[in-house]
Amino acid sequence: MNRLSIITVVKNDLLSLQLTFNSIRALPFSYEWIVIDGGSDQETLLWMRQLEAQHTYYLREIDKNLYDAMNKGIQIASGTHAVFINAGDEINNSPELLKVISNIPKESGFIGSIKRNSGKFPESYLVIKPSHFLKWTLQNGIRPANHQATIYPSKFVKYHPYDIELGLFADQVSILELLETHPVIISRKIVVSTFQNGGLGDNQYRGAFLWQMQRFNFQFGNKLEKFILLLRLPVILVVKVTSSLIIRVRILLSR
Repeated sequence: MNRLSIITVVKNDLLSLQLTFNSIRALPFSYEWIVIDGGSDQETLLWMRQLEAQHTYYLREIDKNLYDAMNKGIQIASGTHAVFINAGDEINNSPELLKVISNIPKESGFIGSIKRNSGKFPESYLVIKPSHFLKWTLQNGIRPANHQATIYPSKFVKYHPYDIELGLFADQVSILELLETHPVIISRKIVVSTFQNGGLGDNQYRGAFLWQMQRFNFQFGNKLEKFILLLRLPVILVVKVTSSLIIRVRILLSR
């Protein structure tokens, strides 16, 4: 039977942590909730200690960065699959997602959609779906994938932890590696989680992901790959700008 390890990273954000917990506790499938606390105040510590659920694991210690904390959760995880639902995010409790988690092969991953707050009002959400050409758009920095919508086979993340030196696009490199090495079921219909704006990634300047991924490809490519990358860069820029404009229009129309 499949079991989902839900890994949550938090620091001094009890209200968001409780929001996440409320979305998890009624899930109708086998799961464990792993909370990695980067050193929160006593209020968070006391609240977590009051939880007496066997499927909850709590680790409170200083970490180097977000991905260092996520790696700690990976090493603790005992489920067949793992998903990262950080404080403030809510996992979707739907029959469709339950069916996926129950039937997904242990060596396979799953990438679905997320609902993301798109305005000032709580009910204003935009469904962000994986790209039709997910591997290509991710590899070229056109559109990032969402780790909140990615369910990993646990063996993959245990043997391929996040590279904490890559900064805020370590999860993108991880998802790309998953797509290149494992079978991945991709669904544009099934929502995995609801994601609140305001995370670290939201604070990056516009276009940061594009340049980060191009720099990564150039750094690790051979001479021929670097030459091809330079030739196709104008095309990538046009696609990136067009994609960004379409997303901005969708956000405006959803408000």
